[in-house]
Formats: sequence, C-alpha cells, structure tokens
Amino acid sequence: YTAVECQDGYIILAVGNDGQFARFAKILGRAEWAQMDDYRTNAARVINRTDLMGLIESETKTWLKSDLLTACENEKVPAGPINDLAEVFADPQVQHRELQLDLDGVPSVRNPIRFSNIELPDPRPSPKREE
Repeated sequence: YTAVECQDGYIILAVGNDGQFARFAKILGRAEWAQMDDYRTNAARVINRTDLMGLIESETKTWLKSDLLTACENEKVPAGPINDLAEVFADPQVQHRELQLDLDGVPSVRNPIRFSNIELPDPRPSPKREE
C-alpha cells in the first residue's frame, strides 16, 4: 500500500496479496518478480520493501497515470488516482454533483454526502491565521 510516481503524477496502489502482486508485476512487464525469493510472498516483500519500491517506481515512472490505472483495473489490482486540484475539479462526478466551492477565495470541495430531506449547513472556510 503506497503512492507511486508516474510520468504525470502519482497513483495509490493497494497490492494486498500475492496474486495481486503477480498481476501487478505482469502489468509492469516484470512477471519474473513474482517468482523471485525476495518478492514471492507478502512477508518477503515487506522485508525487501525498499529495494522493491525502487524497482516498481523505475517502471511506473514510464507510465501515464490513466494508462496504469486502466491496466490495474483490467487486471483487478486495486489502485486509484491522486489528483491535484485541477484534476479534482475536472472530475466528471465533482462537476455533475456540483461539489466545487470557493470559500473566501480558496478552491474547495463540498461534502459529497447528500440527504433527500436534510440540508447540511453551509460550509465555512478554514480559520485565518492572525498575523
């Protein structure tokens, strides 16, 4: 479970078992990792995490986020985007649900929870620091 760098930002990976790791290694074109003693089991990957993360990021840095996320989804490897503000506000769900706010000049996101018969209080900006 970690964030990894891609060409255009970061994604979060949740590779929680040996099968997911084997599928992820295959996505990266490194299927042999799943057969190596240092990475075959979760326990071995934990012990060798620093080395493995270096190998993983050397591969993920060659991918665009959207391409790697699509490949992970197709192979049932849990992963998700880490969005910057522009990506957050461009998200179709954020737009459709009208979640973007401007709170005293600070771009913000409304609470996504909606109730059919209750209005949540208007959001307030974070307190300003006294100078």
